[in-house]
Amino acid sequence: MRIYMRGENQSLLIDHEIIVTILAIYPDHVRVRIHSPRNEPTTWESDLFLPDDVSLDSIELELTVN
Repeated sequence: MRIYMRGENQSLLIDHEIIVTILAIYPDHVRVRIHSPRNEPTTWESDLFLPDDVSLDSIELELTVN
């Protein structure tokens, strides 16, 4: 497993085509944009909410690409 750290307005390129961008970091959630040309829709945004017992200091995001 590889662990990457990204801040607001930073992106991660996966497999030369999928771009995951951190749009905003809040105390209880993270807003991300994912661009994947092979899927429909090709771009979407989502809020990832944290459980009450988890802090941003210890969160790991696992992204599965089919």
